[in-house]
Amino acid sequence: MWMKVQILVLLCFLVCDAYTLSVTLRNFLSNPSRKCYGVVFDAGSSGTRVYVYKWECRKTFSTPKVDIAEQIPEFKINPGIALFKDNPQEAGPSLEPLITYAKKIIPNDQLSWTPIFLRATAGMRLITLDQQEAILSSIRKTFKNSGFKLQKDEWVRVITGEEEGKFGWVATNYLHNLIRNDIKPQDTRAMIECGGASVQITFVQPTQPPINKIEVSFPDINTYNLYTFSYLGYGQDRALEAVIKQRIKPNNPGIVECPCLHSGYNNTNVYSEDPSLRVIGTGNSTACIESIASHFNVSNSCTDCSINGNYYPNIPNGMTIDGVSAFSLPAVFFELKDSSYTTDQLWSVTEGFCKRNWTDVVKNFGSTHQESYLRMECFTAIYMRELLVRAFKIQPTVLINANQKIGNVSVAWTLGSILYDMAQLECAPGTEDCIYNDNTTLIVAITVPTAFVTLLLIVAAIALVTAVVKTRRKDVLTTDGYYTSFDYQEMSP
Repeated sequence: MWMKVQILVLLCFLVCDAYTLSVTLRNFLSNPSRKCYGVVFDAGSSGTRVYVYKWECRKTFSTPKVDIAEQIPEFKINPGIALFKDNPQEAGPSLEPLITYAKKIIPNDQLSWTPIFLRATAGMRLITLDQQEAILSSIRKTFKNSGFKLQKDEWVRVITGEEEGKFGWVATNYLHNLIRNDIKPQDTRAMIECGGASVQITFVQPTQPPINKIEVSFPDINTYNLYTFSYLGYGQDRALEAVIKQRIKPNNPGIVECPCLHSGYNNTNVYSEDPSLRVIGTGNSTACIESIASHFNVSNSCTDCSINGNYYPNIPNGMTIDGVSAFSLPAVFFELKDSSYTTDQLWSVTEGFCKRNWTDVVKNFGSTHQESYLRMECFTAIYMRELLVRAFKIQPTVLINANQKIGNVSVAWTLGSILYDMAQLECAPGTEDCIYNDNTTLIVAITVPTAFVTLLLIVAAIALVTAVVKTRRKDVLTTDGYYTSFDYQEMSP
């Protein structure tokens, strides 16, 4: 008889285990929105920023749905990694503060399957290939020891200007909810981005452009044929240096007058080729525009040409335009309504500001702006306008959307990069970035109906009580607890 009791107790345990597993699975299926993370380093010409993105872990071969409601601030350090060209072994360790910052955001138990990327842009394109590789090797070594998932060496690399334009276009249109099956490609937005060292312009062409074309494919959404071009050396920092270089006089090499800086400005450490060069501002907007025009070298007689005669098919009429990165700076500084402006509106606030003396500018804005940024505001506003009007032939009444953020996410090419890169990684049971791995435990659990488990539990309990009563023994059945293991992972480490 006692043997029967033991068998019934074992049956009870098995039934309870099955029931617990069924409940665990049911709770999991009712709340499947587990979160995954990705980390992208933007290694720009002046510094490196880290961005952390979060999305619901994918269940299929699909584009991640990044959460744009939650604000995860980016973090930047200086200088740019290209400055480590003479001591590349220090490049990787220099990024440790950014890695530490990312780790504070991402749960510790998810680090090993959180992908980490570094994409270097124009600053790195300006140094030699050997110098680039030495710097990138140092960074890869640091990333591999960081605890994050660096699956391939190519996750740390220098991207082309066209890739930067492509990723910027993806980010802009994704944040406007335009990367969808039900949105026609021609109804997406054009994107113009200006960084410190380069300018990118990207948009869908109604007819496929003959050159400078690139295809962007999202397996679960659509394929887009884009025109894109990158102008290396035409970012705002490089452009100001070009203006200064034009005006250096051989007979007075230690000092130069710059029309794009406020009158009264007088300082060194402005011109990177010669930090000792003393730059004196004259606040002459007309002369500044002439210098920019000379730098652009745009032919007025060519209807489909832009800077230095490069092919440019013009943005289609009626297509909405977003200005990214430096284009947002005048909107923020001048507090323009809805962070948008026409080129006429931009000029109306820029002209008067650029005429102000530097002492007056510092007095009124110095408490809220660092001098190194404040001195650039006049030139940046003029330069953004000239890019739009002279380089890209934007009409004076066309509105430029220049938001720094949409939702709580910065409008940055890094978002487009991780969306595109993750969309190309297959998501299936047993591969990266998946909500679970297929296994026997999961299959068995699915096949156990809860109602049937409950019925077995009741029958076993009645049989057990009956058996114990019939034995007329005083033995006490005790259970110290049991644990049900559920083999579950968000992503294969």
